[in-house]
Amino acid sequence: MSTGRPANAPPTVRIFGLQEIATALLKSEGISEGLWRVGLHLNFAGAFHQWNETSSPDSVAWLPTAYVGVTGIGIEPSAQPGPMVFDAAVLNPSVAKRTGKKKTPSA
Repeated sequence: MSTGRPANAPPTVRIFGLQEIATALLKSEGISEGLWRVGLHLNFAGAFHQWNETSSPDSVAWLPTAYVGVTGIGIEPSAQPGPMVFDAAVLNPSVAKRTGKKKTPSA
């Protein structure tokens, strides 16, 4: 996958949209048909954290805090269209044309 920058340019932050992530995952798995949902695997934790309630360093409070960690990104078959659902035939049409084989969701 191209980074969109010249080879000698310094690294920069690159944000990938859901469609770009879906395309990469579908291509990686050789999937060329069906509807697929992009999903995140999350871990949650709770703790108490020291926060400044105002801009004053003297105004500090211990408050309940939630932490969310993204531990994985995946795809799963979808029965219907939705906001995070993508059509593999649109994003990765070349697999079926190139190999004559199609990978579909397992029933």
